[in-house]
Amino acid sequence: NILFSLSLILIVSSSFSSNSTILVSNLFIFFSFILGLEDFFGSSPKTIINDRKIKPKYKEPKYFQKLLIKYLENVLSLESVACKDWLTNKVDRCVTGRVATQQTVGEIQLPLNNLGVMALDFKSNRGIATSIGFSPIVSLIDEKKGAKIALLKSLTNIIWAPIEKGITNISLSANWMWPANNIGENTRLYNAVKEISDFAIKLGINIPTGKDSLSMTQKYSDGKKVLSPGTVIVSAASEVSDINKTISPVLKKDQDSELIYINFCKGLNISGSAFYQTLTSLGNTVHNTKKPKEIINILNVIQDLIKNNQILSGHDVSSGGLITSLLEMNFANSN
Repeated sequence: NILFSLSLILIVSSSFSSNSTILVSNLFIFFSFILGLEDFFGSSPKTIINDRKIKPKYKEPKYFQKLLIKYLENVLSLESVACKDWLTNKVDRCVTGRVATQQTVGEIQLPLNNLGVMALDFKSNRGIATSIGFSPIVSLIDEKKGAKIALLKSLTNIIWAPIEKGITNISLSANWMWPANNIGENTRLYNAVKEISDFAIKLGINIPTGKDSLSMTQKYSDGKKVLSPGTVIVSAASEVSDINKTISPVLKKDQDSELIYINFCKGLNISGSAFYQTLTSLGNTVHNTKKPKEIINILNVIQDLIKNNQILSGHDVSSGGLITSLLEMNFANSN
């Protein structure tokens, strides 16, 4: 319901002349009324979608420890993990002169950065940070956990900049890429939207905007259909208090430092990983994320350490796993 306040001013002239004196009395009337949304938009038609739940069945692959190096080479060859210089090297990465953090880092300028940062002007240290997160393979196994992990990936990328007023100042945008109107997919889409909404509310982070592409289905003349993996691409943005304190993923040579691994899930997620993808498999067990309060505490601690200059470098652990993240933190150095 919407409350309207309306003020009417009625000027009633009861004037009379008496020795050149004129009296005018003013009458003010104030009243308010409440209108429901249906009073504005009427009875809009409601769409009812009937669907059924289909439980996916994926196999766990077999792998052998003696083939570790070969597995690692295969993971690093995947497009989702491998170097993206074919994209970043053909664009202007410093246009406007206010690019504070671009894609490339290190001595040999590899595109490994966690996020992008633009300065607000040429005088202050303030800026705007942006990052993205997505998890299409995990979403195939479990759409609810996949949506939450996509949100977490956007946060674990943007968290390496000093966020003005803390993590609750981060705003998200959700881009839904889904093959809707296929059996089971509308149910999966609803589950994912509901889960990420509840998760964001518990984190105290808003998702004020987004878009959707719900026709991610390719049809062929022989009747065959190819469905794109349903996923949500989460974009994160926030104001940065000091662009000079943004943390780089390049490992610093400091013997007195130590590496700290932080897992935001309740277990090690191998299902849906790049490693399983190289074995032409998905797996069927995805560990849930930690509780929102625990995640908030971790992110706040990281922010405090950044603002106090106590973090030398940092990087997110994505589908390539911990070993890939460690290698990437060393690749940008020449020795």
